[in-house]
Amino acid sequence: MIPLIALLALAACATPRESCLSTAQRELVTIDKLIAETQANLARGYALQREYYTTSRVTMCAGSRRNSLAWNYCTVPETRVREEPVAIDRATEERKLRELKQTRRQAESEAQQKIAYCDAKYPLQ
Repeated sequence: MIPLIALLALAACATPRESCLSTAQRELVTIDKLIAETQANLARGYALQREYYTTSRVTMCAGSRRNSLAWNYCTVPETRVREEPVAIDRATEERKLRELKQTRRQAESEAQQKIAYCDAKYPLQ
C-alpha cells in the first residue's frame, strides 16, 4: 500500500487539468476494476477474498542505553494480505457483470461530459 503522504505528494504534482480529468474518470475506473474482477471470478469459477492479518517483523533500531546510542533488535507490526478462494454463484456473478456493464455505459456518458468540461476549463496550451 502506498502511504498517505506519498499520495498527497503525487497529488500535489498534478496540474489542475490532470486533477480534473482524474476526478472525471474516477467512477469509470472503479467500475472497470469491478468488471475485470467479476470476469476473472467467472473465468476461475471462484472468487478471491482478501483477508488482512497482522504479523511482526524483526528489524534493527536505534535505542539509548545509559547515555549512549546502541543498536537493538525491535519487532515492528506489519499488515499483510492473503487471498482465500471462495465459492461463487455463477448466475449471480453473470447478473452482476451485466449490471456493471450497463452501469459502465451510463458512467461513460457522464464521464465524457465531465471530460468536456475539463477540456473547456483547462485547455491544452
